[in-house]
Amino acid sequence: MYCQQILMFSRHLIQSTKSLRCLPKCLSTSISFPDSKHIEARHELHGFAKLCNQHGNYTTLGVIAHLTGDQTILMTNVEAAIRQILVKQAYMRSRIVITRESACEGDTKDEQHILETYSMTAFEELSSLSRFYLLRHAEDLNDWRWRLDDGSARNPHLYDVLDPSKSIIFPLIHYELIINRYHQQNGKPVMFHLIVYMNHAISDGRSSHPLLHDFLTALTHPNRPLVQNIQSVIPPVSFPKPYGRLLFYYYFYKHLITIFWYFHKRAQTPSRIPFKQSTIIFNSKHPTRQGRSLFYSSTSDKMLSMKAICEQHHISLHGPLCAFMLLTIHHLFPINGTANNDDMIQVADMDIPHDMRSILVDHNVTHDSVGCFVGTTIFKPDLISPLMPFWKLAHYCAHETEKQKLSKAVHIHTGVFDKLLANQYLFRKSFIDNNGVIVEISFSNIGRYMYNPSYNSNQIMLHGLHGSNMAPVYRESLHLSIQSVKQFDISLNHTFEYDLDAVKFMRVYCSLIENIDRFASLTITVHDVLQFLDDNRSSTKQQMD
Repeated sequence: MYCQQILMFSRHLIQSTKSLRCLPKCLSTSISFPDSKHIEARHELHGFAKLCNQHGNYTTLGVIAHLTGDQTILMTNVEAAIRQILVKQAYMRSRIVITRESACEGDTKDEQHILETYSMTAFEELSSLSRFYLLRHAEDLNDWRWRLDDGSARNPHLYDVLDPSKSIIFPLIHYELIINRYHQQNGKPVMFHLIVYMNHAISDGRSSHPLLHDFLTALTHPNRPLVQNIQSVIPPVSFPKPYGRLLFYYYFYKHLITIFWYFHKRAQTPSRIPFKQSTIIFNSKHPTRQGRSLFYSSTSDKMLSMKAICEQHHISLHGPLCAFMLLTIHHLFPINGTANNDDMIQVADMDIPHDMRSILVDHNVTHDSVGCFVGTTIFKPDLISPLMPFWKLAHYCAHETEKQKLSKAVHIHTGVFDKLLANQYLFRKSFIDNNGVIVEISFSNIGRYMYNPSYNSNQIMLHGLHGSNMAPVYRESLHLSIQSVKQFDISLNHTFEYDLDAVKFMRVYCSLIENIDRFASLTITVHDVLQFLDDNRSSTKQQMD
């Protein structure tokens, strides 16, 4: 340690005294990386991909698969599975190198983020595979809950001792296997778990499905190579300019002013939702984790019931799920402080992420592609009359979401977001003045697991999925995500000041899903749904997982 301090001092002697005071006290020296001579491709990251790890930030998506079957194959076949995925997925062999203009805490100067991809020759030795997985044994059946959150909150930045203005994130994708001690409890098989962690700069939540599928396929068929559709790194995709160049810039700058004003007004206006107010230290080597998580799974009958009702109303599941989100926010956090079910309803703005894979077919992007192919728009619902039929509201939510995805709104919004990130003045006013909050409320409908959940004739069976999505610096205050295998698996990542508020939110939202049969009729109004919530304040306190 003493020798390291001497080296640091001699190298940075010419720097100012202020810079010397900003050097981190303890930096990792035990991590080794594959030789740089094996790097076969480099891409510079911009926009959202850069923001995910900028100024000490890191956004690690964690998705956990709940499994039954033969858990011993997780231990015996894990390295064979890792090797197969390394061959297929180039992002597994990639790292991000971040170079900063300053190493001082609190600085928000520009950085350069380079995505470097290794060739397979860098991983010929079996010892190099151990960095991509972690094997744990669990005594508690609920151990997975805190492990998922803890893994997502782990700081992945590895700082160079000789150059603290430089850090490396590697690996960008890795797995954690949680083996339970007991195979059965009360005559029922006990679930074991598989977590995939992904850096958001190179992966979205939807990418967890092919990554989990590849891993489970390779585990159960260790001697059979994965399908040979080897994916190379897809450089950050920029959306085309719609409408023609002149008209595009008209809409672009009009949208830019609107979004900039939205951020400015939000920075001056207290949130209607009681989120925890904390001061962020930008460019900190040890940023404080923001947020906690709650998880819930419906019964499979409720998902089938909602699906049947939605088919009758000629609407996708997203419609009622999104409408329930709007009404939950209004019920718990009315804009005037008191809920009156007879007044016009002014609901909060929500950020809606869109899976853009179907839009980006010209970039060789398919439903199986791993990467960050997300476009976002701000969903600003009109005033809602309590006399509006509930299914009209559900149709409105589904129509507006699909309309924005298929129109040019996502293209323009994404371009504006990149413009805000690239301009130092706009960046500071939009994000830093908001203490790092990108959006307050985000609703993400990831969708159904698109593969067969049975692997090798039920040798391993997938039952459900939950996710964790929390960042310490540039973050969302509340993120609700839904995905499904056999039922609705709901994950709430939040920064509520009090955990009780988060529990209430989850209980109210899930009670609407569990009582979907009550709202099947076309005559049900928004007022009826809100009245149901008022009448069932005590009954919604049922035991939650």
